Amino acid sequence: MEELHEVTLQYLNCPDPKEAAARRQRVLISDAIGDMEEAASTIIAAAIRNAPQQPTVPQQQHQTLASNQTKS
Repeated sequence: MEELHEVTLQYLNCPDPKEAAARRQRVLISDAIGDMEEAASTIIAAAIRNAPQQPTVPQQQHQTLASNQTKS
């Protein structure tokens, strides 16, 4: 979320007063309808989907037990 806020601040930093006012209005509307939260949720969901899958400890134990049983 912090990075999204930084980008928003960069977007708002405009030397033209009319454009700066228009950008502030767009950001206020965007905040009101929850665009920032939706963007953050989308980023988190994508990161979870793309994260390498690592077995949990119980799965590792199950695999070790199964491997040991086949060796016996």
